[in-house]
Amino acid sequence: MGGASVLNSGAVEAPAGVWCDVPAPERDAWVEQLRGQLGEWYAQASRQAPKALHSDLHAMAVRTSTRWLALVGGLALAPPAAAQHTGELPATLRTSVDTALERAREPLLEHLRLQRGGVLALVCLAAVHDGVPADDPSMAHGLRRLWRSRLTGTYDLALRLMVLAEVDGVAQWEELAAHDTRALLQRRRRGGFTYAQPYESWDLSNSQYAALGLRAAVALGQTVEPSVWQELAAAVLKLQAGGGGFPYTEKHRRHHPYASMTVAGIAVLEICAQQLGDGAVPGLDEAVDRGWEWMARHRYEIGNVDVLSCYYFHYGLERAAILSDVTEVGDVDWYRRGAEMLVAAQRPSGAWRGLKEIRPGALPGESSPVDTAFAVLFLRRAFAKVLPVYTGAADLARLGDNAGAADVRRVAAALIRRGLPAMPEVLIGLRSRVAPRRRAAARVLVALAGRDFGYHPDRSAAAAAEAIKAAERWWLTEGREGRD
Repeated sequence: MGGASVLNSGAVEAPAGVWCDVPAPERDAWVEQLRGQLGEWYAQASRQAPKALHSDLHAMAVRTSTRWLALVGGLALAPPAAAQHTGELPATLRTSVDTALERAREPLLEHLRLQRGGVLALVCLAAVHDGVPADDPSMAHGLRRLWRSRLTGTYDLALRLMVLAEVDGVAQWEELAAHDTRALLQRRRRGGFTYAQPYESWDLSNSQYAALGLRAAVALGQTVEPSVWQELAAAVLKLQAGGGGFPYTEKHRRHHPYASMTVAGIAVLEICAQQLGDGAVPGLDEAVDRGWEWMARHRYEIGNVDVLSCYYFHYGLERAAILSDVTEVGDVDWYRRGAEMLVAAQRPSGAWRGLKEIRPGALPGESSPVDTAFAVLFLRRAFAKVLPVYTGAADLARLGDNAGAADVRRVAAALIRRGLPAMPEVLIGLRSRVAPRRRAAARVLVALAGRDFGYHPDRSAAAAAEAIKAAERWWLTEGREGRD
């Protein structure tokens, strides 16, 4: 099973002529074909080889692709695109994704009823992003059990904080947030985070979830000292391998960076930058860039169901890409490629179950709660780049740029329940630069005023200026009577 078998088989034929004289489109197409076949070779080899050889195969694929691509000109990597959303999916794929999410709803609800602890927290988070209403019987039951759970693990505590920061109307939210933040901070080791047991070393997987949980804790009003973020960033920067990738632990730094940990490292550094401010950590931006360059060289792993910890990796990719405003990795639309994979891998039951997941998702059964949750979270792509401050009630500030239709409906319904006292916030929302906030405000306006005044949320504030003025006049005259 030699690494050069694909290259020697004649399957990839180079364009004729001197390399530097070959037109760029033809040259790029040939190199892309070469990269694709190298990726296919790695996927096929990893399926046939014992698990103990997977890391060696990965390293061989990386070395082979790097050396051959260097020989044909060492193509420069395309920089990450500067936009938060990927482009529109083709209509057929969009329909397939919507259908997959509809089919996934029932197994997701079943896991809400059956799971416990940190797995329940992950399933609850997926259900929130999937738009399951808080008063759905399965959702309400799952959330009640989650709030009562006695959690101790890093993943468990972090995930509950993440859910808490996105669910409105939790009576004990301040007490829960304070408890989980304190417990999570006790898992620190040398700047990073570890398991609940008294481990002396830290790892990047625990650390990325701790960073996500502490980010949620800050939104929930908890204090996380700057030193926590500074030491975490320093530890992760030190962990980065020479080629830009990230491994699981320090002892693996030289030889074992891989995709799921690389997107984890990127996400942790981006979160630290958010909390400390741009430029606060020297070398952080450059490290993030190098991480994405490593991912671009390994983009054949995106959408590859045979990659180790595939579902875990793809949900991590969703978070890292949104935090970095990346729409393409190299020349791969990460969301489209991942969506195609998940649609194809969905089980007849509507759930997902990976075969190469080193965690509870690998247990026998048609539906893995962990893999199903990761798949739904990726497909919904509803991770918020910046979490708004939590107040315990729904408000427009909780809707970010990538909030989905379900989030818009949920926030609008809560504002409508508040009645006319919510109108000042609604009028501000009509002028927002964030489209989901305008859409929610438009729904509330119609419900409370009984008309839309000609306002359309997909127009700019300037184009809708007259309609907004009309709504404001109504509020100051007729609306005042109802308010009083």
